[in-house]
Amino acid sequence: MRMGLTPDLSASTRRLGDSASSSASHTSFVPADLAFHTCVSYLFSAPPPPPLCWSDGVRDMQRLAVAVAFMAVAAARLDAQRRGSYAPLDPVRVGLHMGYNFDADALNLGLQATLPLTTEVELYPTFDYYFVSPAKLWAVNVDVKLRPPTRRGALYVGGGLEYLDSSASNAIGGTASSGDINISLIGGWEVRRSPVAPYAEGRLLLGHGSAFQVAGGISFYLH
Repeated sequence: MRMGLTPDLSASTRRLGDSASSSASHTSFVPADLAFHTCVSYLFSAPPPPPLCWSDGVRDMQRLAVAVAFMAVAAARLDAQRRGSYAPLDPVRVGLHMGYNFDADALNLGLQATLPLTTEVELYPTFDYYFVSPAKLWAVNVDVKLRPPTRRGALYVGGGLEYLDSSASNAIGGTASSGDINISLIGGWEVRRSPVAPYAEGRLLLGHGSAFQVAGGISFYLH
């Protein structure tokens, strides 16, 4: 009799185990489960953040805007005090760029604008969309460009803050998203000749880790 019961108990145990594993596979989804083909190291190298709420993103963007505005005003005042005189500013420039993020192993397309505050200080907001599959990854950067005194004024360096947003669908049909604020350091070369200004730059991103990307593009003067 005991020998006859043994297979039934084993089968029951296997069924219970399968049921438990199936139940575990349908637990709540966390950002660490994002199904990126390749992931961005500086976002996912740390313990996964909690899911991003819309209100959290708004607060992050407000902090980003306030911090960068403070840096821009401070830099403009320092430049004005150093120069002690008025000089005409370049017109505002807007344009398109294409780049490559080495950590995400992905191409990106984006938009940029340059708003001169003084002859050597410029506010520099950009938007980037990264081609990663099956997830969605985009970023907004707000930087301040500083132009060291050079013969043609083409060289620039600077920095600011980045808001990075990622989202992906999970196995049970839901969507998870997360957002993060990172530090952005930039350096580049821009040929400012109206009506267009081509440029190339490198960008180092520092957050939970680091990432590096390059980009090239062209800006158009708004007269």
